[in-house]
Amino acid sequence: MTHVAALQENWSLEEVIEVIQMSTKQYDINVTYPEYLLSGQFLNTFNTVISAEITGYVEQFIEAAGQLPLPDGLKSELKGRHFTYTAMRQFITVKMDLYPYLGGAHPNHDIVTVTFDSSANTIITLSDFLGAGSNYLKRLSTLVEKALFEKYPELQFAFKDPAFRQGFAPKEENFSYWTLTDDGLIIFFPEYQIAPYAAGTLDVIIPFADIRG
Repeated sequence: MTHVAALQENWSLEEVIEVIQMSTKQYDINVTYPEYLLSGQFLNTFNTVISAEITGYVEQFIEAAGQLPLPDGLKSELKGRHFTYTAMRQFITVKMDLYPYLGGAHPNHDIVTVTFDSSANTIITLSDFLGAGSNYLKRLSTLVEKALFEKYPELQFAFKDPAFRQGFAPKEENFSYWTLTDDGLIIFFPEYQIAPYAAGTLDVIIPFADIRG
């Protein structure tokens, strides 16, 4: 059990690391994910969602590995790691990076993010946080575009390409992977969404003051 961060006065967030390890002739799995306690109490709402997300993903991988056997001497493989973010002594986000290998030149990369509002005891969406029914997507898209050009000048060729530009257009699905920190909203873009695979996962941070105008 490891102390992570102080959220409110006399409150502390702790995480308990859960490990899924399996090894068969077809696949190897090594995934860690956290469950949380706040001020000594398990956050059951949060923990149930995280556990369901990860165990469901692992089950899908096992099914796929059974349907796509690799040549002799090769195994399918799944690795996973997590990061914890906190914001404003209220919000907790877990970001999972999952790397399934089912054959091919390289593993895939999938992202899972879950954000919890500890004061309301509920999982929240991006529209919950920024305001459903507002023009937050259009504003967010504009801010993301500006931040991408500033942070990754070497990838301007991709950000100007009409196909890649669709990856940060004002659509809810384009901003599926996000976390909250005291510095602002971090948005993650997996490989291929807004740039070629070689660019890797890209991210930008948008200060809350900019979003709310």
